[in-house]
Amino acid sequence: MKSRNGTSMLIFFLALGCFIVTAWFWMQHQHPAEHRTVIDYQVEEEFEIASEEPKLQRCGDFACFSAKDFLALFSSFEREHGLSYYDVPIYELPEVDTYLRDFAEARGYHRRGFADEEGIVWFENIRTLPEIRDAYIAMRNAMQKQGIRLHFVSAYRSASDQRRIFTDKANLTNPRTILDGSQDTNLDAIFAVSALPGYSKHHTGYAVDFGCGNDYLVYSFADTNCYAWLSANNFENAKRYGFIPSYPEGAENQGPDPEPWEFVWVGSDLLK
Repeated sequence: MKSRNGTSMLIFFLALGCFIVTAWFWMQHQHPAEHRTVIDYQVEEEFEIASEEPKLQRCGDFACFSAKDFLALFSSFEREHGLSYYDVPIYELPEVDTYLRDFAEARGYHRRGFADEEGIVWFENIRTLPEIRDAYIAMRNAMQKQGIRLHFVSAYRSASDQRRIFTDKANLTNPRTILDGSQDTNLDAIFAVSALPGYSKHHTGYAVDFGCGNDYLVYSFADTNCYAWLSANNFENAKRYGFIPSYPEGAENQGPDPEPWEFVWVGSDLLK
C-alpha cells in the first residue's frame, strides 16, 4: 500500500513539474512577441501623425505663407462663411456676358460670394463689415504711433458698384463689338486692375483697399511706408490684425496683376 502511494506521488510531482516547465517556456516566448507588436504600432502611429502635420515655418508670431498660400487661405475662408453666389448681368446680352466671363476666368478670376447687406455698416463714408472696421481702426492707431498714416479707401462693393466701374472703363457704345475680339487688348488692360461684377473680392465684404499719406496713394502703395510696415516679415504686422494680401506678388494666374493696396481680412487666429 505504501509503495503504491509513493508511486502516485512521484507521478503527480513529475506531471506538475512538466506543467510548470511548459508554462514557463510558453510565457517566455509569448510576451516578447506581444511587446514587439505594441512598440511597432506606436512607432508607426507617431510617424503617420508627423507626416500629416508637418511643422510650419514661423515668421515672427505667425506662420509663413507663400503667395499661393495666401490665395488659398482666403478662398477657404470665403467658402466657410456662408456667402451667397449668383450670376450677375453685365450688359444683359447673354453672348457678350458669357464672352466676358470666359475672358476673365482665363486670367484666373473666380466667382465670389456676396455679403449679406444687412450686416454691412457705414464707416468713413464707406460700406464695410464691423469686424473689418474694428481691425482697421486698431491697425491704423498702431501705425499712427509710428508716424505712418494709413487710409481706408474702399471696402464692400455691390454688383451694381462693380458693374459701373467695369463699364466706365470699357466705355463701349456697342458692347457687341466684344464678340469679334476687337476689344481683347482693352479688356486685358481692364482686367489687369479691375474685376467683372460677380468676380470681385470686395463683394464678400472682407476686402479693403488702403491708401497712404496725404494723397491717399493707392496705385503707388507698394512704394509707401504703409506697405513697408504691413508687408515686413511675410506681412507679420498685417497678420496681427487679421489682414493678408489679396493679390500678392509672385502668384500666377490670380486674375488681376498684383495689387499691393488690396488686403483681405481672415482673422489672426487662422494665421498662427
